[in-house]
Amino acid sequence: MIKVCFTTRIPSPYQVELFDALEADGKMEVRVLYEMPQSVGRQWDRPTLAHDHRFASLISLKEAWEYIAKSDLVVFSGYRNKFIRKLISQRDREGRAWAFWGERPGFIAPPWISRFYRRAVFPELASSQAAVWGIGGWAVDGYLRELGGGRLYCNVPYFSRLERFLEIDRSLATDRPQRVLFSGSLIKRKGVDILLSAFKKVAVECPRLELHFVGDGPLRDMLSRSAAPLGKRVVFHGFKQWQELQAIYAKSDILCAPSRHDGWGLIVPEGLAAGLLVISTDHTGAALDLITFDTGWIAKAGSVESLEAALRAASASSGEERLQRIRKNRDLSRRLDVSVGLGTITEAVEQSITCFGKSKTSNARSDALTLRSTGDAG
Repeated sequence: MIKVCFTTRIPSPYQVELFDALEADGKMEVRVLYEMPQSVGRQWDRPTLAHDHRFASLISLKEAWEYIAKSDLVVFSGYRNKFIRKLISQRDREGRAWAFWGERPGFIAPPWISRFYRRAVFPELASSQAAVWGIGGWAVDGYLRELGGGRLYCNVPYFSRLERFLEIDRSLATDRPQRVLFSGSLIKRKGVDILLSAFKKVAVECPRLELHFVGDGPLRDMLSRSAAPLGKRVVFHGFKQWQELQAIYAKSDILCAPSRHDGWGLIVPEGLAAGLLVISTDHTGAALDLITFDTGWIAKAGSVESLEAALRAASASSGEERLQRIRKNRDLSRRLDVSVGLGTITEAVEQSITCFGKSKTSNARSDALTLRSTGDAG
């Protein structure tokens, strides 16, 4: 049986669901090294973990190395933690199989600065033949352009359990939408200020339309002040736990993920599965992989006007046209369910072990999950 170890930051609910499912599947021996039990600013309840795991912040470097050492493959997710970088360096020096699993690079700084930074603090990524698991096609494209060919690239997005969203009854969803939902952190990167500005313009034409914010963050007070003239048409629900989201999605009609940049955007497949009309941006990985012209709307990131147009179009959807979008969206979302993810990850693990250290052609790429990919250089 293949032994695989994953490293990741914290036990977020969706990752715990995935690792638990891999453990229950029984095809691999799974271990997970989390950087820490929880993170400042994350308000999720800590889930019960049904897989073998350790927390790097609670053990020594030697203990962490012994924990991952016997694995046939170590999949490192993230490299900013110095502790994890030491493990990557040791694994690479020993010439044993490892892979890197990451979102699209290049948001915090211009691409050339990001490349310089990675080569300085994470030289093993460029110098080795380790496989790169891009979180969606947008990420694969980004790393392929940065690192070039000669290695394996796998499209391995985030997977989660979507059954509870698919169970929401949308059989009568023929009226024009009334509730727009944002779910996430109230921060600038998520584009919440852009969303409110666009909504205020569309609200004049659509007097029944409401905007609901689920989540918390440093922009909440500013948003509240700006939304005050709209009264009860803008509602702030605060932070909600993972298990509370189904009921909120069930009461909504449109999901808006207006990020200036989001390497993936888990709420996009959740919204599709929940039968919501979905609006996102051209700098959101999941949107680029999943949303087409007949399923949802992709606005230009950072543009109030573009988002306004998308909101206006979504709010006008009704009747059979709306039902067709819902059906197509739900079919798309099933590709991101954990049940599909088990096979995708198993295949990526096997290929990463087989290809480690072997030179590949310049166009080497594994689309373990077939999703629409963008050619945008970002």
